[in-house]
Amino acid sequence: MFPLTTNTYPQRFLRALFWPGLMLLAVAGAKAQVPDYIMQSADGAFVLEVYRSGNNVKVMVQMSSPAEYSYVTIERSLDDLNSFSQCKYFVPAQEKTLHGAIVKDDVYAISSSKDMYYRIKTVSKDGVSRTYPPVRLPAPGAEEETVARLPK
Repeated sequence: MFPLTTNTYPQRFLRALFWPGLMLLAVAGAKAQVPDYIMQSADGAFVLEVYRSGNNVKVMVQMSSPAEYSYVTIERSLDDLNSFSQCKYFVPAQEKTLHGAIVKDDVYAISSSKDMYYRIKTVSKDGVSRTYPPVRLPAPGAEEETVARLPK
């Protein structure tokens, strides 16, 4: 198997396996990333997805246990850190669901030419308030521009 007189063969063998293994891990990690217009909470409580439908923006919220929340607000902004304003308010236990998801329309979207950010703020029946990280809704045509700039 390995020569007993020298210690270099196993190191070369391991070094030869290291770079391909690292590349495989990097590619697998890139493929497993969730798109930036979908956010899954770390505790599995909900999934937030935003997408454009004509001139409107649809906001879809899936919750694991809607009865434990007093209310939920959906906020939007042009900046991912500041200036969020409330665009939708709902009581999850009173909402109708479409295949387990609550879908809300943002008919007065701030901008159709820039990236927009949406986030959820929840208040539980115990009064605990949580604000979750925002998701980015790309401006229309952003994907086409990115594809057009790739070298052929």
